[in-house]
Amino acid sequence: MASALEQPRRSPSRALRALQVVVAVAALSYLAQLLEWTQVRAAVQRAEGSWLLLAFALQFPLLAALTLRWSVILRALGHRLPRATLARWYLSFFLYSCVLPGTLGGDVVRGGACSRHTGPMHAATSILTERVCGMMSVLLWGPVGVLLLSIEDRRVFGEELLMVLLAVGVATLLGGLGVLFVRTLHLPLPTMPARWGRLRRVWSGLEEVMRLQTSTLTRALGWSAAAQFADMLAMYALAIGLGVPLHLAVLVVLVPVTYVVTLVPISLGGLGIREGVTVFFLANAGVSPSDATLLALLVFTTKAFLGMLGAMTQFARPSTRSEDAFDPQ
Repeated sequence: MASALEQPRRSPSRALRALQVVVAVAALSYLAQLLEWTQVRAAVQRAEGSWLLLAFALQFPLLAALTLRWSVILRALGHRLPRATLARWYLSFFLYSCVLPGTLGGDVVRGGACSRHTGPMHAATSILTERVCGMMSVLLWGPVGVLLLSIEDRRVFGEELLMVLLAVGVATLLGGLGVLFVRTLHLPLPTMPARWGRLRRVWSGLEEVMRLQTSTLTRALGWSAAAQFADMLAMYALAIGLGVPLHLAVLVVLVPVTYVVTLVPISLGGLGIREGVTVFFLANAGVSPSDATLLALLVFTTKAFLGMLGAMTQFARPSTRSEDAFDPQ
């Protein structure tokens, strides 16, 4: 009887997972149809290997920036975990983010590993702080890209979208400054009723974020911006390597847009959706659908490369007993 009652509770998550698989397969199937194999062969023949290798090499500065961001936050919470360990957990994040919905699955995996040393509350707080700083950085990159775009490149995105990005970026900046001002007043944060359950737990996490020092949040925001800029440079290197004519300013706008799309858990790891958005805007920039699809798929392979390193480190160190031995304080 108990199993019969539990079955309906599991069915919605199974249905969602099936939908995500269908969306990913459908999107990839559509992208595969855009590939003209004669153009793909021509692109491979004219590709400059040094630029393609640079794109993969830039994944290491990206990983370093993400690791340092996490380390800054954890140290502010009183936990001095080795940065090499944090980097390995971040590689696991890339591994599971390739196959789990959005980026949430990867966060759960690395948060679980971190919680063995920091406790669940501080592990969740550190990841929540990362996500808040990361999202703020993404929203602030938008206006920077809008201001750098030439008149011709502005047509790639349309004036309406650019105005939205500019408005959201300005609102994010003003909101951040407003939070800093409120912090100087040392006002108590409002409490959340216990009956609100999960929402109260999320609010408790936000309270922990608000208690962090301004310098900690500023440094975390800076490392977020550095990681995202490394991602933009990697995509720019891929474009040059494939001979795709793109200005860096276009990618300064495009990459944040794809970041936001990836957060929506409608596909496994955002697979297919992220590439579809990239192809759509690159087509507006005058790039052929085949070259745009090839570029988008290569961008995914750079993240799959980090995921592969995560798989190697995970299989090389199947046990975490030795990690539990060090003192996180």
